[in-house]
Amino acid sequence: MTALIIDDDPIIINTIPDLLELLDFETVAFKNPLEGLKYVETNRPELILCDLSMPQMSGLDVLQKAKEFHPDAIFIVMTGFASIESAVNAMRMGAADYIQKPFTVDHLRLIIKRALNEKQLRQENRELKAQLTDRYKFDKVIGKSQAMQKIFSQIEKVAPTNASVLIHGESGTGKEMIARAIHTYSLRKGKPFVGVDCVAIPSHLLESELFGYEKGAFTGANNRRSGLFESAENGTFFMDEVTEIDYDVQAKLLRVLQERQFRRVGGRELTNIDIRILAATKRDPLKAVHDRIFREDLYYRLNVIPIELPPLRERKEDIPLLVQHFMKGSSALTNSDEPVRIESDALNALIGYEWPGNIRELKNIIERLCIMASDNCIVLEDIPHEIRGSQTNFSIDFTWGEELSFKDAKDKWIEHFEKDFLSKALRKHSGNISKAAEKCGVNRRTFHRLMSKYELGSFRDYRN
Repeated sequence: MTALIIDDDPIIINTIPDLLELLDFETVAFKNPLEGLKYVETNRPELILCDLSMPQMSGLDVLQKAKEFHPDAIFIVMTGFASIESAVNAMRMGAADYIQKPFTVDHLRLIIKRALNEKQLRQENRELKAQLTDRYKFDKVIGKSQAMQKIFSQIEKVAPTNASVLIHGESGTGKEMIARAIHTYSLRKGKPFVGVDCVAIPSHLLESELFGYEKGAFTGANNRRSGLFESAENGTFFMDEVTEIDYDVQAKLLRVLQERQFRRVGGRELTNIDIRILAATKRDPLKAVHDRIFREDLYYRLNVIPIELPPLRERKEDIPLLVQHFMKGSSALTNSDEPVRIESDALNALIGYEWPGNIRELKNIIERLCIMASDNCIVLEDIPHEIRGSQTNFSIDFTWGEELSFKDAKDKWIEHFEKDFLSKALRKHSGNISKAAEKCGVNRRTFHRLMSKYELGSFRDYRN
């Protein structure tokens, strides 16, 4: 890296280069600002230290011209006490910082390092924005991980067809976004996309909401009413949490899939419908079939094309892209013209977290951080403690070890390790003890014993 010094003070010219060399800069110095600007135009140095008051040309004029030649240069203003106001104006014009003369070597080193870190942060943010191209986006679904690229490929293949799709993934993984992407790239684009959360509607009302009803079908049915299926005519109908539908209603839903016909509640006539059905569930659909809460024939009708969304903890390389995307979307909340930035250690804390709530949880956290950030920059201290603590994984505070024997300290560490490891295995496999035990390489009885030993609760506590 190259540093340029512009100052008519010979002491500055003779002393600063030694300091900058310790910071791995090759240094060039000019007493005349015009000569310094010629050097900027042809050589584009990474760092420029310039005096604010010089007889030939003011430091503000040097700053303006230097930024025209090299906008990315780090420009630091050196000024006497009487020119602090001008130094602040220089920062508004694009200077990275200013330092008051006389200054100590340590103070100058601190300012330069801080400016270098801020430049690196801006560069990282630009790179993240550059990555948010069509290569890593499918409609509004974002991901560069191999798992998400595979899903993008599936969407491309299945979207132009009329096949039913069953999307499986934990809560918050973006199942509806996948369904909308399929609709957007389908031949039904421009037609209605109607989505229904089957859990949000009480089971005794769901049938009439889906199929509609005839006048007099039940108390209060004073007029015929069309259902949600009819509102999606020629378009796409998306059912979230389809495994939670009442078993009897599932049988009627099967007719819609097989015959593209249905009867309104209280009606006798069959109504023809032209819709494409997409469905999603956070349950393991085959397990739901085995547990007799999901009809096997309906499962096979819906599961023509299965798409399994990975949890966010299994695609951590996508977190920086998602963070940048959500920060961009939250900029309107900050009442500032400047975009919110995030420091690398804060981003690393987010990457290290397990995200049990997946993308939905990440989006909410980023929105909160953007609103609460000071100086439009998210730093490590802004990250909630429970997320920052996740960076330690299996590490623990050994300060208590001073009062324990080696054996007792070792046993306590092992206890922490086992409890944390088993908890994460249970979360990863949605409380399925058999699968968690198999992946951990222990038998089911041992796994149960350890769960009891560490009071990890029942498998239901870990189901999504």
